[in-house]
Amino acid sequence: MSFARVLIGHYRGGLAYVTVIANMFLASILGSANAQAAMMSKVMVPEMEKEGYRRDFSAAITFIKSIMPFLAMAILVLLILTYWEDAALWIPSLYKE
Repeated sequence: MSFARVLIGHYRGGLAYVTVIANMFLASILGSANAQAAMMSKVMVPEMEKEGYRRDFSAAITFIKSIMPFLAMAILVLLILTYWEDAALWIPSLYKE
């Protein structure tokens, strides 16, 4: 969290950005959206409240960013499969005479 705060903590809304970055790093380690949401809500929501963010905003951004990396991975796989399927349809047409 300190690393992310040094990078973007000085911008307006910086702690919300820090929450997003911390969730991205944590998603690659934990592998469980529930565990990530529980851990980040214990860490980030009180920290954001100390900085003057509303509790509902803090909880919402922490929850959404806790589940988002896992959804992004599924979407990335679907995009790759879609590209692959489209490529499978048009590549053979390159070799037709």
